[in-house]
Amino acid sequence: IQQPVAARTRILNRLQNVQRETVRLREIVADFLKYAGKMELDCRPTNIHALLEELVDFFSPQAQVHRVQVRLKPAQGPLMASVDAKLIKQAVLDLMINAVQEMSNNASGSPTSGNGELILSAGPADGQPVGQIAIDVIDTGSGIPPEALDKIFEAYYSTKRSGTGLGLAMVRRIAQEHGGRITVRSEPGKGSDFTLILPVDHLP
Repeated sequence: IQQPVAARTRILNRLQNVQRETVRLREIVADFLKYAGKMELDCRPTNIHALLEELVDFFSPQAQVHRVQVRLKPAQGPLMASVDAKLIKQAVLDLMINAVQEMSNNASGSPTSGNGELILSAGPADGQPVGQIAIDVIDTGSGIPPEALDKIFEAYYSTKRSGTGLGLAMVRRIAQEHGGRITVRSEPGKGSDFTLILPVDHLP
């Protein structure tokens, strides 16, 4: 006896839900292992502006799908720092992904409703001791609620329904492992500015 179409549809939907949940749990486990594991830095002299150029070239096609424009402010010559380039790329890319996800859902919840702008810049850290640089990742999204600003870098805290709560915590850990820190300024309705502050010469 063939099952009614409605029953088969319910079963198929349940299987799809189980599959999505399995993928989400795998991502949580993978993120936890990365966050909890030992972080070995391979610090070498790196042109930070060139690093950001590579990220913009890599990420722009994905951002354009969400109708978000990525722009890199020009730097005044090479900006060198002793960092683990792979980890810094991971940290900045995480900030870029978060920004595009927030902007793409800002207008109507549609995955292509962005029309936002993502701006990257790097330079000497204003108001900081000499020998530090700042990487800014600025978006024109809806901003972060004031009550969430002190929590967003905590492990397992997430404002996203499907978030693992480890992305920004990992960014903070990468910054701290380099002897730096991450800060955020945000105004509801106007966007956010995440600043990754790093020493030019990191001594592990």
